[in-house]
Amino acid sequence: MALKSCLRVAKFFAVAALFHVGASQAAMSDIYGNPSELNHHVGKGKWLVVKVWRSDCGICMSTMHETNSARDTIPNTEIVGVSLDGDARVANQALRRVRVNFKNLVSNANEFNRYIKRSTRRNITGYPTYMIYAPNGKLKAMQTGDVKPSELRRYISRQTAL
Repeated sequence: MALKSCLRVAKFFAVAALFHVGASQAAMSDIYGNPSELNHHVGKGKWLVVKVWRSDCGICMSTMHETNSARDTIPNTEIVGVSLDGDARVANQALRRVRVNFKNLVSNANEFNRYIKRSTRRNITGYPTYMIYAPNGKLKAMQTGDVKPSELRRYISRQTAL
């Protein structure tokens, strides 16, 4: 009887581990619903500007074209958006309306805040939020509100000169 009990407990933990792995992978996806993570883009030898946005945020949507233009005007920099709509279809509809060509990921506010809290000890407090990672992967700045491409370019240029 003890052996059956041990097997039941082992089976429970094996199933629980599968659910845990699935949950962490499903916390973020690309806009097609495939599992993805922001850390796949961090520390790849380029500056990384992350724009955290929601489709129901007027400022987020009205500044998408500016964010898109930053991609071409800031040397050695990648732009990645993170939609916190929680649904790839909603994010896709919004992105089709504004027609941007930078990579976007999808998550929800709770999952993304857990992710950010683990890696930066900070929370997202509003939208849009911009996060700037150095080429070595270190978070250098995090700012809520509209940030113009010229401000991003100036900040990264100053950091590069140090």
